[in-house]
Amino acid sequence: MFQLDQVLEYWATKYKPISHDPAAKSKDKGFFRIQEIDLQSEWSRNMNTIDKPCLLFRMAEDGSVNNENINRLDRFWGIYLAVKQKGAPNNVVDELGAADCKRDLMKMTAALIAWLARLQSWATNGRTDVSNPFFSLADRETREGLRGLRINKTAFWTTPMHLNGWWLMGIEFYGIDPRPLCVNDEDYLPDEP
Repeated sequence: MFQLDQVLEYWATKYKPISHDPAAKSKDKGFFRIQEIDLQSEWSRNMNTIDKPCLLFRMAEDGSVNNENINRLDRFWGIYLAVKQKGAPNNVVDELGAADCKRDLMKMTAALIAWLARLQSWATNGRTDVSNPFFSLADRETREGLRGLRINKTAFWTTPMHLNGWWLMGIEFYGIDPRPLCVNDEDYLPDEP
């Protein structure tokens, strides 16, 4: 199954403002997998020491069965881009600093969407030479997953300042998983005689 988190973690390592290093200590990372924004996570435990933008990948699996075609699943992925407002104590908003943070979030969102569109184009046009520690375009599921992303249906929104001066841009991606839905008899115990 297509793993968008691996693709996004790679983007976070390459995008200079985030410069994620998966081997670094928590305060130096820029990509985190979370359950929900308000639940305990590696990011929330270290947000006071992190001093750079972050991408937070929400690990929930959301989707639906398409009413018109049962042979595909519609999937949804939620992420947050997070920027910390410099010098802002908790719950105090400097309006100019807040505006700068929101502009930074919008710039990062546009960069991410453009990068995904380029990667999707490569996957659609048969390019298979993109390979890194996170994913490979030579992998059929990755190519199909990228082709199934509906980038033109991406939704995004900013939230009020969150926890100790962090501003968030929520982003929701929508995609189609073209796998046929079928019963695999190997997954079931045999019927009793």
